[in-house]
Amino acid sequence: MTVVLFSAIFAFVTSFPSPPAQTANQFQASLFFTGNNAAGVNITHLAGPQVAGNGMIYVKSAGGPTQCFSGVPVPVSAGISTPVWNLGETWHMPFASYPGGVCPAGTVDTSKPDNLTIYVFSGSTLLFSVVLPGQPFLSPPTILSTWTAPSPITSGAAFRVYATLAGNLAGHKAFVNLAGITHYGGSTSTVAMWYNSSQLNWQFNVTGPNTSAVTPGTYYGVVNVTGSSGLAASAIVTITVSPSFSATVTPVPSSFKSATPVNFIIALTNFGSTTGTTVNVSLFVNGTTAWTTYATFPLVSNGKGGWWITPTAGATLSAYQTISWSPYLTSPSAASAYTITVSITLKNSIFAPTGYYTFTTTGSIS
Repeated sequence: MTVVLFSAIFAFVTSFPSPPAQTANQFQASLFFTGNNAAGVNITHLAGPQVAGNGMIYVKSAGGPTQCFSGVPVPVSAGISTPVWNLGETWHMPFASYPGGVCPAGTVDTSKPDNLTIYVFSGSTLLFSVVLPGQPFLSPPTILSTWTAPSPITSGAAFRVYATLAGNLAGHKAFVNLAGITHYGGSTSTVAMWYNSSQLNWQFNVTGPNTSAVTPGTYYGVVNVTGSSGLAASAIVTITVSPSFSATVTPVPSSFKSATPVNFIIALTNFGSTTGTTVNVSLFVNGTTAWTTYATFPLVSNGKGGWWITPTAGATLSAYQTISWSPYLTSPSAASAYTITVSITLKNSIFAPTGYYTFTTTGSIS
């Protein structure tokens, strides 16, 4: 039974028709380039019978007679190392090696749009033809990332813009434009960045004086670069600017009993290099003027339901300095919770355009 079954299967399989002989040649052609100029042709034999060495290959330019090789055939044998053109073999021909020295420049001028048509003949039979663009694919460089350090930036402090790029820049530099930052003190033109070879990125330094008048907020700079292809790329860099001044309100003790005095320690800090800033502090307790006693500094009505603290010393805030006040309530009611709102107004010519910068902070106790 085994022998009979095997014989039947063998007879069935051998009855399959053989695949037809491959009669059509198949090729794949491409150009190779020197810079932006076509420098030669590669043609790979993919399928079909061998091609005799006396076959002919033509390259014709849409640029007409201005191109050096138009109408001049090249034998197959000139671009291969074997007598015949076999499957898988690539025919390689630099234009500088074109027979007869008809292409002395060695490259095809692609300063204007051009198409190159490749023909492969065996005798009088055309085996293959294809039209190839006579210019390389041009792509701009890529801006991979942009950022600032530190982030956020403090008004009046220095910072640095960074960018990482990919692609051939051909000696070109990256540039940044920071004109979009309100009251920025530096150049509002596009300026060159410098390359840090150890960090493999592009950088631009901004000094503290150029940010001293910047209004806190989020801004967008533009990084741009031109590559070897002549094409440009651009990207946004986000620049967040925070105030260089902050304040805290801390009740001492953190909770109270009826009629027990409560201090509210107010600390104002300048984190930046700005100096010569005049300070006024306005106090609001539950929206009223409930201060009955003060410590250190006198309170003066501001006419808006609160009080000014007018320091007798330290009224001017210097760079990187902290000053504090400690007003207190002498007899808070145990039935109440107290929220102190501190409105701080800073006066300095750097706060364009008014010369003033005001912000608030709160502290609560119950």
